[in-house]
Amino acid sequence: MIPATDSNKGRCLAAGFDTGMVRIISVTAEGLEILKCFRAHEDPIVGIRYSKDLKMAVTASTAGDIFFFEIDGNSDPQKYDPLCCLKLPDDAQINDFKWNPDDESIIFGCANGWVHQIRKPKPSEIDNSDSYYWKDPPIKSWRIKIMEF
Repeated sequence: MIPATDSNKGRCLAAGFDTGMVRIISVTAEGLEILKCFRAHEDPIVGIRYSKDLKMAVTASTAGDIFFFEIDGNSDPQKYDPLCCLKLPDDAQINDFKWNPDDESIIFGCANGWVHQIRKPKPSEIDNSDSYYWKDPPIKSWRIKIMEF
């Protein structure tokens, strides 16, 4: 669900599909209206999450691909400008992800036991003139080991 704002009145949602497509949908009295549709990934989408300030959205796929978008969630629900993308190491299969409460990083939990924390990209630091691929993103990683009895 896209967080409620004065412009969207809490009637917009984002849906990710197995085809890698994202649809931004508005719920109206007449039914559903697709506001924006774009392909974010080659693989199924795990989810889409929004920063608290509604200036950035991030999508993730089951294959460990992550895509950041600049948005304007306060006034234009159709703005999703691609910023950068990256692939998590170690054949990560993302299960879930969440923005940290400080809104400066995102935590990704993976099926292989790894947890990755990525700092929110600053648009001024990203050069996407040739490619959206984010070279050397600041990632912290931890391996969670479960004891077996």
